[in-house]
Amino acid sequence: MSNRRTVIAFVADTHTGHATALMPCDGWTDGMGNHTAPNDFQDAIHGHWISAWEKCRDLRQRSRLVVVHCGDAVEGKHHGALGLSISEVIEQERAHLELMREALDITGRKRGDVVHYIMGTAAHGGESGSSEEIIIRALTKANEPERQLHRRLVATVNGVRFDIAHHGPSIGTRNWTRGNVLLATMRSMYIDCLESECDPPRFYVRAHRHVWQHRTLHDRNGRVVMDGFALPSWKLKDDFAYMVAADALSNIGLVYVIVEPDGRTWWDDCRVDVQQDKVLTL
Repeated sequence: MSNRRTVIAFVADTHTGHATALMPCDGWTDGMGNHTAPNDFQDAIHGHWISAWEKCRDLRQRSRLVVVHCGDAVEGKHHGALGLSISEVIEQERAHLELMREALDITGRKRGDVVHYIMGTAAHGGESGSSEEIIIRALTKANEPERQLHRRLVATVNGVRFDIAHHGPSIGTRNWTRGNVLLATMRSMYIDCLESECDPPRFYVRAHRHVWQHRTLHDRNGRVVMDGFALPSWKLKDDFAYMVAADALSNIGLVYVIVEPDGRTWWDDCRVDVQQDKVLTL
């Protein structure tokens, strides 16, 4: 089978069920008939959700599509479960499925397309990714030959190697230090692979931090040997984020990596930075 042009769409940290996170455009009605309407922030996030998948649809023309959700699909019930717009985990999972089916419909899902999920944080997705397991089984009807829920996904596309997981390096707390740890981690992994005589990844992809970063690792001759991403999320700051990073912008969006049949690669994103805090006149 010859290689096909492939678009890999990376989505992460949707946290469906939280009041600051992605919600279906019409809100959600649970099994008891209780309806929750989206707030203004959720309306804005969902509008960008549509735009991001429409861009994915345009990129994937005459291409195979691989969607990788990199963890924390739902908010879960944890630490007192404050700020939930959908309280029951099973309802969060159902709402998330509606959102992902909407996304796949927009892209024009075709035969040969595939979806993978990465286990996120147990506080959100349950032990051993129980929520992600339920979601991926419902999305795929368990008819794909290979397991599609992973703790870590190491895979090749047209000979190009990817290393994908939920948890990754810290992001830096100052403007001039952001990305330093990401780049150092990539460099360490690259050297470890060379010393172990195994192939280093061409793309290193992590989530969890809700902060967008991209760094490029070059060899001694200036050749790009690794691109690293810390993915944006689909959740604005909650009470915890305000405690640890009150001045940070929320990064919302998708990242796409395009792999040509001959192994050439390029990447793109559809991302917005959201300032949540209103400016008041006192």
